[in-house]
Amino acid sequence: MRSRMIEHKTFLKFTLLTGILVASLAATARAQVDPIRQLFVETSAVGVTRGQVARLNVYYQDMFPPGPCLPPGPCVPPDSFDALLTLYSGDGSVVVQRKVTLTPGRGATLGFAPSSFDRDGRAALRAAVAVAPDPSGYQPRVIPSLEVLDAATGQTAFLNPGSLAGFNPQPDPPRDFNFGLFNVVKGQTARVNVSFVDMPEGFPPGPCRLVVSFYDGDGRLVGQSEQSLEPGKTAQFDYQTGGLPAGGRVRLRASVHVEAADGDLIPCVMPSLEIFAADTGRTAVFVPGRMLGSEVY
Repeated sequence: MRSRMIEHKTFLKFTLLTGILVASLAATARAQVDPIRQLFVETSAVGVTRGQVARLNVYYQDMFPPGPCLPPGPCVPPDSFDALLTLYSGDGSVVVQRKVTLTPGRGATLGFAPSSFDRDGRAALRAAVAVAPDPSGYQPRVIPSLEVLDAATGQTAFLNPGSLAGFNPQPDPPRDFNFGLFNVVKGQTARVNVSFVDMPEGFPPGPCRLVVSFYDGDGRLVGQSEQSLEPGKTAQFDYQTGGLPAGGRVRLRASVHVEAADGDLIPCVMPSLEIFAADTGRTAVFVPGRMLGSEVY
């Protein structure tokens, strides 16, 4: 009798474990085919002056996941993805948008020539690409670029390769970015742009706080700006060379620090560095930064 009871209990345990395993596999399968949230890719801000055109380029070559889904699949990879291309001004306003259909290897573009400029003769623009989710969970590996062209000749002045809008959460989300050393001469301006592109879940509404700093080649602080930045807007801070003697040059580096909100949440900001001619506003050097902040995509 005791032997039969043990066998019965063993059978129940086996049945229970089997049920848990099947349920777990089913949940995994459902997770594989659940629709994913919208893919959102952004670039840091660039400066455009009169006679220049900003152009956003985007394409994809492959997608993720590359293989069939788990049961109840197989899921059929889509032939195309619907996307929305957007260019924003420095104050976060949409200046131009275009709905496109992306197919593998075939690029889509969006161009804009600003008609209004800041007092320094430049307009700050940044770009975003939003891709509609696929019901099967496929996601294109989007490759964006933002270039500034000469409107008369069509020649590219410089290119911003772009960056993803977010990243998987880490124990200590990055809140600092340090650019490498560079040189500027009299007549040039070094500018750091910082765009507040998104807020992580739970981030309190309102602006974020950030500090932009310039240091000389010996590590001495030569310029610093503490700013309050509203969502969607771009902050700027310049190092100007008007005080240098004729033919003078200075070695610099720049850094960006973003303050955490309650819960140690870091807003998603995108920095960039430009060196441009103070008289014409035309960019000579552009250095894209890296996304800072805590975000889940």
